[in-house]
Amino acid sequence: NGSRGFDQSADPLNGEKLMQRLDPSEQSSLGKTVRLRLSRPLFKRLKQHLMSDARMEQFAFALFSQAKTTEGTILIVRDLFLPDRGDLAEQSAGCVAPTKRFQDAVYLIAQQRGLGILDIHTHPHQGNPRFSGIDQGESARNGQYISRTFLAPATHAMVVFGNDATAHDAVVYDRLREGYRTIDCIEI
Repeated sequence: NGSRGFDQSADPLNGEKLMQRLDPSEQSSLGKTVRLRLSRPLFKRLKQHLMSDARMEQFAFALFSQAKTTEGTILIVRDLFLPDRGDLAEQSAGCVAPTKRFQDAVYLIAQQRGLGILDIHTHPHQGNPRFSGIDQGESARNGQYISRTFLAPATHAMVVFGNDATAHDAVVYDRLREGYRTIDCIEI
């Protein structure tokens, strides 16, 4: 159901609703283009972390503000949270997840500062990564939660990088349309 932001398909593994991507030809409250912007020093730290063990999925949180332009929205990364081993509940070649304690701490900081939350992880065995069914189920819950509990315009976004931290898939939750819009580009 496109108007609610979630399709009727479910993750065949656990029955969860999957993330609904908004049709790029339809108008978005975020504007015509959406860009994600990171400073060179932040991206260097992020890339080093993401490439630290190419056998395992890696994870990070970032907090971002939004700048409106005549063309759309720029998501500007303000802070980066790189987990220590103890901050991950799971980590393997096919899965990575933060602990509830780590996630709650980052969400509280974001909420207090009025910033959006960017979930970043890798699919190290994919050259051209796409979000998995598990990623899509998690995003649907996170987008709705942030939209309900954080003041606008704070929202949820996700990036999955492939095996070189260059190729990626990226989306941001459109609070008004209740679905995920593709991020057009990442600027360093």
